[in-house]
Amino acid sequence: MLARFLWPVQAACQRWSRSVLALATALAAVGLVMGWRCRPPDSAWPAGGAAALLFMALAIAEVAESPWLRLWIGAAVSVAAGLGAGLLAGIDPSLLPLLAGACCVTLLPLVAAIAGTSTIDALPSAITRGTSQLAITGQLALVAMLPFGWPGVIGTAVASLSSIAVLAAATTRVRLPAAAHPGQARALAAEVRPRRRAVLWARAMLAALGVIALGHHWDLVGRDWLAPALLALIWAMSTARPLMAFLIIALGHAVAAQATALATHAGLQPPQDRAAAGAAALGIAQALPVMAWSASEHARRLRPLHVGALVAIILAASAALGVAPAALAAAATGWAVVHSWERWKLPASRTGGGLASAMRVHDGLAPYGRFYARAKLRFDPVYGQLAHETVPWGRVLDAGCGPGLTAALAAARADVTAYCGIDLDEDKLVVARRVLLASGHALDDRWQLLKGALPLPQALPPRFDTALALDVLHYWPEERQRELLAQLRGALCAGGRLFVREGVVDAGGSAGRVGAAERFTTRFGLNPSTGQLCFLPRERIEALLAEAGFRIEESSASGAENRLWRCVVDEAATPAAVTT
Repeated sequence: MLARFLWPVQAACQRWSRSVLALATALAAVGLVMGWRCRPPDSAWPAGGAAALLFMALAIAEVAESPWLRLWIGAAVSVAAGLGAGLLAGIDPSLLPLLAGACCVTLLPLVAAIAGTSTIDALPSAITRGTSQLAITGQLALVAMLPFGWPGVIGTAVASLSSIAVLAAATTRVRLPAAAHPGQARALAAEVRPRRRAVLWARAMLAALGVIALGHHWDLVGRDWLAPALLALIWAMSTARPLMAFLIIALGHAVAAQATALATHAGLQPPQDRAAAGAAALGIAQALPVMAWSASEHARRLRPLHVGALVAIILAASAALGVAPAALAAAATGWAVVHSWERWKLPASRTGGGLASAMRVHDGLAPYGRFYARAKLRFDPVYGQLAHETVPWGRVLDAGCGPGLTAALAAARADVTAYCGIDLDEDKLVVARRVLLASGHALDDRWQLLKGALPLPQALPPRFDTALALDVLHYWPEERQRELLAQLRGALCAGGRLFVREGVVDAGGSAGRVGAAERFTTRFGLNPSTGQLCFLPRERIEALLAEAGFRIEESSASGAENRLWRCVVDEAATPAAVTT
């Protein structure tokens, strides 16, 4: 989700795609000219050429079955830009194959995420997901290049930053089909859990690697502990799983050391600088477990084409340093640790725990989702107000469910018999699905998540007992707010209840801190932008509720300029918006 802060930049790059591609191409041309003038020794070219050819082969194979020619051209331009920046910074020409490999493994997750998109409406989510992976692989590649000096670090950084802009610009004119029914809400599929046999095989592989690593002498990195420590820190901060990060780096380092020792014993020439070469191999190899971890977090399958290309590029880049076995061993170890971390059993449902239970179910999320949920549940008063509601909720309709904060509250209540969350943001729905799964409720006929824009084009059946609309009305103009409230009224049974939380404007028309926060989140893509934000006075919101057929039972302050309305269906009212 933090990658969404880059969405305004990527959106601007899409608007000015030609200028962005021209600038990146100019930098890439400088790199090609400098590379020809300062070409490395002949012995170093085969590895670099192999990495380039593998990348081109993957591009050709991808283009043969998808419309991503501009994407792969942009990827090649980004890699060339990184090479050019490294040469301008004075990198040793013999390190160009390593720099090319670092650039390739850095941006391949973003390329794979975009190339795996099948519909145009899923493209923004794919760009965000791929950018999040690129942020991790970019940091790991920077650490891999650190032992060889700042020119390699600069080249890798330029390739990473340019790919964020160039690859977004390359998607402007791609022709993808729209969703099958773009105007209708689409049910989110149940999360695909890893097969028990696959997890057991990964754990058996990890145990075997641990036995192999027992006899190593920690001589691959030697006394240089800075690079492994930085790699473990990046993993821990990116996943919020410090034990997994420690196992990936420590066990990967040990197995890589054993692989290097075996390769030397077999007659292969060891590298002269074992510490620097080992750190580089360990850092570049982390791209594979990063992609595996991201696929697990988003319940997606890695394409064998992308995995094979990534492994081949890792081998080609590390072969220039003479540590290809070490890189392959470290990549396999990281993959085994990530897959061994998966659980195939669903946790037991936690009921009756209120806020404490809702916080616990977020412990298994990625760092942003975990800390965001804890902060909101702890400091936003609306969740405490809802958790202390004593009236049974029954069947719940959550309009604008977001990343599943109210879903966690609903799952923690014993009186909730069904739940349906609706949101426009698929990334947040994926998080909500993980929250429900951690609460013991896999998606089925009773626990559902729908992707769609509110108000929905089709009427909802009157089968819900409770409806929630927290911080959603202000995204639409007043007329759309009236339509949404009427739709919620039509979806509620007799005696149904509605909880509405909204920011209100003062006499001067200002929504204060609430309005400023919403402008920030929509500007940076953390919340979807539907146009101009429309906050209303308290009296106008209450008038809209009455027009929609609700009777207000209570209105209370709910943090800053927010208010929470508890409403019940007014059986005596038959508003025209509902009957039509």
